[in-house]
Amino acid sequence: MEPTKIVSEIQSLENEIAQWCQAATTMDRLTGETIDRPHSLDLWELSDRELDGWMGDQLSRLNEDVDPRPLLEEISSHRRFIGPVIVFFKRMLMKALNLYTSSILERQRRFNQETLAFQLASYIRIRRIQSLVDTVTRQLSESEELQSISEYPPAEAEKKQ
Repeated sequence: MEPTKIVSEIQSLENEIAQWCQAATTMDRLTGETIDRPHSLDLWELSDRELDGWMGDQLSRLNEDVDPRPLLEEISSHRRFIGPVIVFFKRMLMKALNLYTSSILERQRRFNQETLAFQLASYIRIRRIQSLVDTVTRQLSESEELQSISEYPPAEAEKKQ
């Protein structure tokens, strides 16, 4: 096989793999279905892009669960005939206990909300710092490149003399 043909085949395979990797950015896309059971995740193994996505997902989930107070509508029973009676008594019990637990759960809700706001602010701040670091790194590499280019011609001139 010709070397140019091998090189072009390798490049096409690399392009296909890169496209496949971009398409499979999340576990759901990779498997083709939502995974509803917890799985261990090693955050140290994630790329920056994957970690950003994971952090955004986690902040969204936390935002949904800020309020720890149970809703009366969430009470249900799987029993066909006696279920409505059980649900009625559960709701009455929750209303009675709400007199004792409402202040505690309200304090917890406020704490959760403030903690989530702090986490979001930290996340935004980290993203801004990363952007600044990327900018400084790019400027530094450009500066080093310009410096190496500007030093090259004088050295050639010295050799000629």
